[in-house]
Amino acid sequence: MTNSKEWFSIKELIDKNLNDLPTSDKGIVKKAAREDWLKRQREGVKGKTFEYHYSSLPKDVQKQLGFNPVEVAATEQVYSDIREAEAHYGGDTVTVSKARLLTAITTLDEILDMTHKTMPAKARAQMVWMIYELLSEESANEKIINLVKLIA
Repeated sequence: MTNSKEWFSIKELIDKNLNDLPTSDKGIVKKAAREDWLKRQREGVKGKTFEYHYSSLPKDVQKQLGFNPVEVAATEQVYSDIREAEAHYGGDTVTVSKARLLTAITTLDEILDMTHKTMPAKARAQMVWMIYELLSEESANEKIINLVKLIA
């Protein structure tokens, strides 16, 4: 890595004339939203001004900024049954409902959109699991409303 800066404002990205990036504020904001770039509110700046983490930018842009993007090989382990998977993961597996999991993900996305907040990936995963578990309980609606209040 030849660049020590990790976060870039829209203006910085535009000023660098990077290939594969729009040349307008609006264009970058749309691309960032479409590709789910990791963002945070800029400190010391009034209004809704974000900066984006280099790791979520397109690989070519990362290279132009002086970073060496790490390619993660997609590996998929196929297990013949749940016992084999549990043995591999040390018994830390559960069977989940795909519909309920998708509902939990969608619910968190809607909460974050309504509150205009972002969340690191690990925290998002934990929140999705909390919502997933709440959806299986009788008093889920009340608990989810309290969860929304907590996030907001």
